[in-house]
Amino acid sequence: AWDPDGTFDTQPTDLNLVVEKHTFSVHKEILMYCSHYFQGMFSSGMLENNKNSVTLQLVAAEPFKIILHGFYSGRLDLDETNIFEITETAHVLQVTSELFSQCTSFLERMINTQSCFVVMFFCDSVNLADLYTKARKFCLGRFSQLRHLDSFLELTQPQMKDYLADKFLLVDEEIHVFEAMKNWVTKNKARSLDISLDYVRELVAASICLKNSSKDLDTVANMIFDETRHFKQEELLEVLGNRERQEEVYMFWSLLKTTDADGCVDVVRLEPDGHGVKVGTMTDVVLFPTYDFGSAFCRLNCCVYLAGGGPNFGKMNWIKQLYKFDLSKVAPLWEPICDLNEIRRHHAMVGVGTKLYIFGGFGKFRIKNYRLDCFDLETGVWEEFQNMPAHEVRPVATVDERSIFYMDQSHTLHCFDTTCNEWSSLPVPVPAGSPRPVGIHALNQEPGSLVAVLDGDSSFTILNLKVDRDSVEKKCTLQGTWEVVTDRKFAGSAVVNDKLILFVGLNDVDCVFPIYEPIRRIITCCIKTQTVVKTTETNVVKALNIVTAPHIPSSFHTGSCRLESS
Repeated sequence: AWDPDGTFDTQPTDLNLVVEKHTFSVHKEILMYCSHYFQGMFSSGMLENNKNSVTLQLVAAEPFKIILHGFYSGRLDLDETNIFEITETAHVLQVTSELFSQCTSFLERMINTQSCFVVMFFCDSVNLADLYTKARKFCLGRFSQLRHLDSFLELTQPQMKDYLADKFLLVDEEIHVFEAMKNWVTKNKARSLDISLDYVRELVAASICLKNSSKDLDTVANMIFDETRHFKQEELLEVLGNRERQEEVYMFWSLLKTTDADGCVDVVRLEPDGHGVKVGTMTDVVLFPTYDFGSAFCRLNCCVYLAGGGPNFGKMNWIKQLYKFDLSKVAPLWEPICDLNEIRRHHAMVGVGTKLYIFGGFGKFRIKNYRLDCFDLETGVWEEFQNMPAHEVRPVATVDERSIFYMDQSHTLHCFDTTCNEWSSLPVPVPAGSPRPVGIHALNQEPGSLVAVLDGDSSFTILNLKVDRDSVEKKCTLQGTWEVVTDRKFAGSAVVNDKLILFVGLNDVDCVFPIYEPIRRIITCCIKTQTVVKTTETNVVKALNIVTAPHIPSSFHTGSCRLESS
């Protein structure tokens, strides 16, 4: 047995290493095998190669002792109190990948809401690019949660600017950035930290979207800097703008041309050119997917959620759990969250704040389900609200700010206000006999603006709707209507960066799939000009559920925060 203090060793050592007045009796052969640093020291004609005692100036004694134990045992004794010091020391000594991977694996497990910031900025400081990317994706995708935590309030000034100024920060409402910034400034000024008005002005300019930056910058900066100043939300909404963000399309229960499977097994991200890239699998939810599911999907913050449905309609194959697919992870997998309050099929699910709302469709024995069930992701509690006004199978639904909308077959727009938990119904002024609604989407840059897709025999009718919720009586007005003529069948729709994307399949004669229309073509439409921008082919054969999500890059370069602080 080997002892780093040299008190017992069956094989004589050939070197004494001195680190901070501690002497370790070791074997050169072991050091060279486990560390590229020592390999270079003892095999390249350096002076240390001929010495019996060497002093190391680069590292501290305590982490070095643990690493030295690891050289002999093959295992590093890691915990949250020593992981950063040991990783940095191992990085300096260039230990072998077998040992260093123990450090990176431990750090990766620490990428959670409590530790993600410290992991991210540590990995940035020691240039661990892959791990830094994983931590940064996590932090950017979870701003809505992290802004309330002590770990956020403890960020330094360079770290705060690096984080909030990132254009890929996932922000639901601009006022949340203001609130987070004001809370951080107030807490840190209370700790007697030197935070200047000039710094706050720089932070606001880099991090908050303003309607008129030259006019409103000083006003907002002073509102944040002066902790005694109270403000009304209406006052803020007059100056805060809506940030633009890159979005991308994800397809679930989908199938690529190159996938050899008898069912919709793929999770696909759609590239701007219409090419689908596989980023996951549905077999974590159902081992042998088919072509018919009736599941509901929605995106909330950085996660996509799946509820209900099941393969082989007519059989007792229900998906009885709520699942999560975390897009902030480099390689996401489906994770079960909880059991559903009630099994359903061909229903809708949307997300508002920290809650998921499920309604419509049917349950066992095809019994219509009018219930509106709500699951709180923070408390893990299900709640039941007022029944939907008109039942729908496959209801088309969307969320605009705090309101849920769905359109029924009679073209009535139903709205559930989540602030008061009440339904209201708004007739849509469309001609009698208009085609059935197959999609409805909210426009991010214009609150209260919706676009609906109606599926006709040889064309799609696009409705631009405006919902006025500030008046005494809510009303829906038709801002415009236009047609997209095509001989193809509807296979799905999405709004990406305020452009309407229509997915169309084959006509009935050419259809080779018995259930749902296969996808063959993508039509991109500009909503503002009401024109078709382009039509592209795609390698996605089928996609039963389509979700729009904010784009977070797959890799980040390290060093940005170090440059900022230098």
